[in-house]
Amino acid sequence: MNYKKIFEMSLDAIVVSDDLGNIILWNPGAERMFGYATEEALGMPVTELMPEEYRQKHLNGIARFRKTERPVLIGKTVEVEGLRKDGSRFLKEISLAGEKVEGRWIFTAIMRDITERKHMEEELHKSEERFKALTENTSDWIWEVDENAIYTYASPKIKDLLGYEPEEVLGKKPFELMPPDETERVVAEFKIIKETQKPFSRFENTNLHKDGHLLVLETSGVPIFDAIGNFRGYRGIDRDITERKESDEALRQAYRELELAATTERLTKLLNRASFEKDEKELDYPVLLLMNIDGFKHVNDFYGIQAGDFVLKEIAACLNNIIPEYIGAKIYKLGGDDFGILFESNPDYDPVNLAKLIIDTIEDNEFVYNGNNSISIGIARERPVLEKADMVLKHLKRHLRLKYLEYTEELSLYKNISENMRVLNILKKAINSNSVISYFQPICNNRSGMIEKYECLVRVIDETGKVLSPFSFLKVAKESKLYGEITKRMIENGVSAFKDKRGLEFSLNISVEDINDTEIEGFIEDALKKNQETACRTTFEIVESEGIDNYEVVYDFINKVKKYGCKIAIDDFGAGYSNFGHTMQLNIDYLKIDASLIKEIDRNEKLQILTETIVSYARRLGIKTIAEYVHSEEVHKKVKALGVDYSQGYYIGEPKPTIE
Repeated sequence: MNYKKIFEMSLDAIVVSDDLGNIILWNPGAERMFGYATEEALGMPVTELMPEEYRQKHLNGIARFRKTERPVLIGKTVEVEGLRKDGSRFLKEISLAGEKVEGRWIFTAIMRDITERKHMEEELHKSEERFKALTENTSDWIWEVDENAIYTYASPKIKDLLGYEPEEVLGKKPFELMPPDETERVVAEFKIIKETQKPFSRFENTNLHKDGHLLVLETSGVPIFDAIGNFRGYRGIDRDITERKESDEALRQAYRELELAATTERLTKLLNRASFEKDEKELDYPVLLLMNIDGFKHVNDFYGIQAGDFVLKEIAACLNNIIPEYIGAKIYKLGGDDFGILFESNPDYDPVNLAKLIIDTIEDNEFVYNGNNSISIGIARERPVLEKADMVLKHLKRHLRLKYLEYTEELSLYKNISENMRVLNILKKAINSNSVISYFQPICNNRSGMIEKYECLVRVIDETGKVLSPFSFLKVAKESKLYGEITKRMIENGVSAFKDKRGLEFSLNISVEDINDTEIEGFIEDALKKNQETACRTTFEIVESEGIDNYEVVYDFINKVKKYGCKIAIDDFGAGYSNFGHTMQLNIDYLKIDASLIKEIDRNEKLQILTETIVSYARRLGIKTIAEYVHSEEVHKKVKALGVDYSQGYYIGEPKPTIE
């Protein structure tokens, strides 16, 4: 063997010294370790390679060995400190050999720098200590299984979760701790997981506690591979989610109740206006009978609301009993004392006959308090059926003594058209003269009591200087395609009003029609780009009760405006039909709870339960809630008690043309 080549090529330092402690051989490895060139090192005492506090001890050892020739360190490997030429210290591992040559001892030291190794060992020890602390103190159970899904490690927390000591489960499979049906399912799932050899997370599985009761665990794991890449099993954690699953089931039940509340009218349990609008779109040739109770206001005024409620419920029950099943009609409570009967047109069935049947049956009953069971019915067979049935019903009540009337063009019911034209003219002039203005209604933080936000509400000033509320022009604006121009003015007004109101947030109403309008969407994005300081204080309120047909467009809009720091609110939440699942996926920041759930909440327990459910579910999703129509101190106290984050309404502050 070429010992010289080994001497020169060794990565370790090899230093040979004589019995006087002077260096006589010095390899390149020693040069790299200590920083001395060979010519510097030869003849140098080896004590120069160690810190000063060790030198005398070394010299004493050499002297003792020369006298007794009994080795202490020869043939052993020890860890000692070394000293480099630059004065820096390091930890080295040294193996010492001794040999007598021509009557003199020669010592060979092979040295290795173990500073990094020791550091890694210390870090490993710290890591092991941290892992030990984690496994002993975390509420989760940490485990390892081999490639056959047999437990090789279980942290002490298994005792808290499943009642077993860690050693009781070692050698078992997870499936052995599950009910039979669950075992079959999980075995199949694990087979797929094992084949992929990929991480998995939040895998829910039912387990048997040692005492026999069931609990649900959420399992996550990562694969384990050996040094050459062979799969050796999984390491992971189990978390007890039993309480959460029970809570989720309660939420699902609450959701079912919310959906029922969203599609039915509370008092009569009939389908509501939102359901009507949805169902009417699905019919090819809809027929609507719109029924109204004559003089119903007098029932409430003279006999009280309870009497009125009794009449409404009795009529609802009567309609359910008398409508022939074969025509496939649905019955709706459309608001106030209006009822609707909607079905697909059938040439073999005349809706006039149904109207007569309803009138005869109801007017022969004796459930109306004042003895006057009079009703009127408007009939429409052409879209828009609700509008036309309503037009003819109002005409019937104003001008005729008939009980029912069907809409026809010959009736010339277009007086409302002239009114619409008048409003349309006002809107056009207002848009052109900058008379579309904003009123601002404060929104109060229920926790701090401070006004933190304002909602921008649209108003129009007519030629006489009168301020018009949206109820008088918004419908016409939508039908005439002027709604988008009003939206633009409101965005400009909001940015201008709050530009210097730093610290205050403001919200703008935006409809689904606005979102679907590429011109309006572009206008909004351009305004946000130009006013990025106010953009981050802007909330867009999307009206939930309008219904959303294309959620993808809404998702895209939300993602665009959120890039500028805007927030999203769902307005009128809980009013009418709502797709609860889709709404919860819209990445929203606020839910504005509709006035129908708030205005009587101080004295209606069911409304309190519904609102509390919405607040609880929203909070779990990180969504803030705002109560609308907070009109009294009692209502304000109740919404605060239910955990609603913000309040808005006349009790907090009326809409005003200035920000106070």
